Amino acid sequence: MTYLKHIYLSVLLLVALISHANANLLVSPTRILFEGKERVQDVVLINVTEQTRSYRIGWQEYTVDEKGDYKVIPDNDVSFASSNFIRYSPRQVTLKAGERQVIKLMLRRKASMESPEYRSHLKFTALPVTTNSDNSNATEGVGFKVKVLTSYSIPVIVRTLKEVPSIAIDNIRLVRKTTDKLSFQMDLIKSGVTSVNGELNVFRLSDNNQPDAKVGILRGINVFHEKSKRVITVDALDGESLASGKYRFVFYDSNNNKNNVLAENVTVLDIDNFN
Repeated sequence: MTYLKHIYLSVLLLVALISHANANLLVSPTRILFEGKERVQDVVLINVTEQTRSYRIGWQEYTVDEKGDYKVIPDNDVSFASSNFIRYSPRQVTLKAGERQVIKLMLRRKASMESPEYRSHLKFTALPVTTNSDNSNATEGVGFKVKVLTSYSIPVIVRTLKEVPSIAIDNIRLVRKTTDKLSFQMDLIKSGVTSVNGELNVFRLSDNNQPDAKVGILRGINVFHEKSKRVITVDALDGESLASGKYRFVFYDSNNNKNNVLAENVTVLDIDNFN
């Protein structure tokens, strides 16, 4: 029974560590785009823990499903990898608490780049912290140690074709995430051969000449070049009570430029009678 208890507690610890995988490192920006004549870009890392940490930096090739979940491509076998054209430095850093480090990315374009867009993901892995207790031996019961390599990755995109894909907001519906919380779910339909990045805002339209109320927002939405559809779920903002009525869904570009609306849809939702 004691052995099973140790395993149970260790599994709980593992889940807790994974759920806070990005809590030890701040990465900015969260998306890199090379286009035009751009050859050099920077990524800033900040250690937001209270102890010295080391981070390993490397490439990972992912594809993504319709819900935005990343899927590792076996053996990094992908025809659109931007990692083939980019060098970066350094490849591993050790940062004191609060310390920052700039990672330099350098693009070398080639005449053989025929795809309109290339993408790889730069992965930052927090290495385990070594403590004196790591070398101690268990003197009683069962010793059980779990070490988790937490990581965070950002897309690095190289674009060879200047194109603004068209986006449509379709199939808007309600979903219930919990018994007392409703969310908006919809499909983003992309036409074009390059990716798009932006944010989705939800507004409840007013009937009495009052300003429309923003009731939901989802930032950092990527619809990558190899996909034509992305399913997104937008939670209502805290404190907002939803009711039946007319709602406006607006997809802005990645800079949230209010003058650059990529897609818009106005629909009536019967929230009061939704089961």
